Amino acid sequence: KTTLNPPKLFSLSKLQNYLGKKFKMPMDDSLRITQDLYEKGYLTYPRTNSEYLATAEKDKIKTIIKNVAGLGYPVAFVDKKSIFDDSKIESHSALTPTYKIPNPQSLTDEEKIVYTAVLKRFVAVFCSEPCIAQKTEMTVSVGDCEDYVLKGTVIVEEGFTKFDNSSVSGNKILPNLEKGDRVNVDFKPVEKKTSAPKHYTIETLNNYLKNPFKEEKAA
Repeated sequence: KTTLNPPKLFSLSKLQNYLGKKFKMPMDDSLRITQDLYEKGYLTYPRTNSEYLATAEKDKIKTIIKNVAGLGYPVAFVDKKSIFDDSKIESHSALTPTYKIPNPQSLTDEEKIVYTAVLKRFVAVFCSEPCIAQKTEMTVSVGDCEDYVLKGTVIVEEGFTKFDNSSVSGNKILPNLEKGDRVNVDFKPVEKKTSAPKHYTIETLNNYLKNPFKEEKAA
């Protein structure tokens, strides 16, 4: 078993990637809505490229955590370098909720999506419940062929994943097998054709614009 760490707080580009991937929200819309929520006092300054908080903000974050805990979320203050790091901040800190908690009825549907995304990421980062996972490596022998090794993760205690599971959603979930178990296999040859490169998504385009001179790895 191992304890999984929560994801980082949102920078603007990471928030836009998340909203684009999960809700198909265009980048200009997510920026506009985040800016509106900032001007209403519900979110911190949105135009940030950092996923970290300044050390001078610790007392402010403690107050926000207290307010968020009042909503019923299991949060507690954590003082870690993975959260508070002045060297990772150029001008503005990561996106977080503010002291001001909005009345859900006062928000539009799109504002609810954006605010909830930032709030849930904040809750995940400061979640007081550990996320316990079971790392599993499984070797399957097929007749006289070579062994096949499968690696995966099983979530034992949900922890922060109840609120934001984006950092673990790509992990493979394996069945609960024991050593010596026999399984049915049915291998069949499949003929496939290569396909053209995929169209840019909001996430891939945003990542490209963030670093357009980064060399692409050869396929």
